Amino acid sequence: MSGTSVVNALTVLLILTSMLVVETKRLRLAAYMYSIQSLVLVSIFLSLAVFMHAEPLYIWSVTAFITKTILVPYLIIRTLKKVGEQEEGKSLKTTTSVFFCCALGSFIVRGGRFFPGVCGTKDKDCAGGFYRPFSSRIALYVD
Repeated sequence: MSGTSVVNALTVLLILTSMLVVETKRLRLAAYMYSIQSLVLVSIFLSLAVFMHAEPLYIWSVTAFITKTILVPYLIIRTLKKVGEQEEGKSLKTTTSVFFCCALGSFIVRGGRFFPGVCGTKDKDCAGGFYRPFSSRIALYVD
């Protein structure tokens, strides 16, 4: 599997875990989901560091692991113990959200090519200056 494919798959997984964090009604479970989402983000940093030979990304991944994966969820859960856990209001079912997230992910992976001719060119890959690699397109939508 190429480096681009690994980063693309992890990015779709990041979108999926982000949806699960937002859709979770119980705050304690949302903190654990946030930890999992952060772990996916750390794995994106690590895969980019390995495939692009970017040594600063190793430092980013260690820092993100300590702060986002361990420290922030710990602080949230500790605060919930003091304040008390409250259930949030109504939202979509998780399965519905996952379906919409998968549809959005497949749309993005395909390069937005559900609608041919949108890029203003006849080329299927939208190479007329409008095409961006998946990782740069996704950076516009995540956090």
